[in-house]
Amino acid sequence: MFYFLGSGSLELAMKVVNAADYKSPRHKVIGFLKEARDRLRDKYRKLRSDLRKAENQARAVTKSRDAWKERAKAAEAAVRIFQKKSRPP
Repeated sequence: MFYFLGSGSLELAMKVVNAADYKSPRHKVIGFLKEARDRLRDKYRKLRSDLRKAENQARAVTKSRDAWKERAKAAEAAVRIFQKKSRPP
């Protein structure tokens, strides 16, 4: 027994189809379904991997930007202190 999940109304999506309605051998259909499943698994495994890489990259960029921002603030503070010291009274 197979469930057809196609576009359209809910009634069509839930329609039960008997295996006798098809002429393809079951071993062929099973092979096609397994191949399709494996392709989808590989596709989404790669997408998850790419997403993880992008998240890690974004995290690294944010961390680096924050570190540079702190260095810039420290440098500006040092410049202000130097300017105050170098001014004649």
